[in-house]
Amino acid sequence: MFPFVLLTDDVPLGQIPIDAVVDTALGAASAAIEFEADGDVFAHTFSDGSTHVGTWIVPTALASLCTIRADIVSGSVEASSSATGTDLAMTADRQWAVVDPGGTGGVGAVLAITIRFQGITIASRNVTLSATAL
Repeated sequence: MFPFVLLTDDVPLGQIPIDAVVDTALGAASAAIEFEADGDVFAHTFSDGSTHVGTWIVPTALASLCTIRADIVSGSVEASSSATGTDLAMTADRQWAVVDPGGTGGVGAVLAITIRFQGITIASRNVTLSATAL
């Protein structure tokens, strides 16, 4: 007997294309991950700006039927980040960030991110956010 995965048009393929966003910059530093409602994923840092790192769902037309959840494993995120510890509809962009304004020695967080399609987990991964101002 051979193990296999059956893929159909009914269930999309999900992924979290990056496991860390790191920024080291003069003055202030920031690291953020953003999952957009259109299926794109961006990494944001003060030093490099916005970088498209992939897509979180294929086909992207099914994105609005998904939810995303970020649970804090360690550290903390900025108050302006999307909510943590709850499933959020992917009808809007979702972003989590850490910011080091300087003088802190660096800040960070590890998030367990889970993407679900109609309640079925299609992707799950820990993502590390780290920012250090020099």
